[in-house]
Amino acid sequence: MNDQGGTGVRPGAVGLGNEAATIDYDRIYAEYLQSLVDTLRGFSTGIDGLDLFVPHEDPLLGFRNLLDAAVAAGRRELAVRFGPVSLARVDGQALRELGAQYGRTQLLATDSDVLIAIDGIVG
Repeated sequence: MNDQGGTGVRPGAVGLGNEAATIDYDRIYAEYLQSLVDTLRGFSTGIDGLDLFVPHEDPLLGFRNLLDAAVAAGRRELAVRFGPVSLARVDGQALRELGAQYGRTQLLATDSDVLIAIDGIVG
């Protein structure tokens, strides 16, 4: 999958329509950590409509923050990829259970990552 402009957002998502782009959580979190050193004020994920989102070192809490930001922005769909860094701290089942609290959830797991897609997001 190719990244769009270094934002951590990838085109397309499992089972979702055109609104969805896949957010690479590991990349966004790494960029956030780097911004703590390089940026005087503010962090932007560069993801349209998710300005309130702040990553968290605990991927499950970060995912909740992301879902809450999606609700606040009125987004109906979201897809997030969790790679090896995140999966060392949380399992796919916990992500699926959290996602299901917000909408219809699909999970696709490979040997190295988990893609979770939520549509019909409600607050």
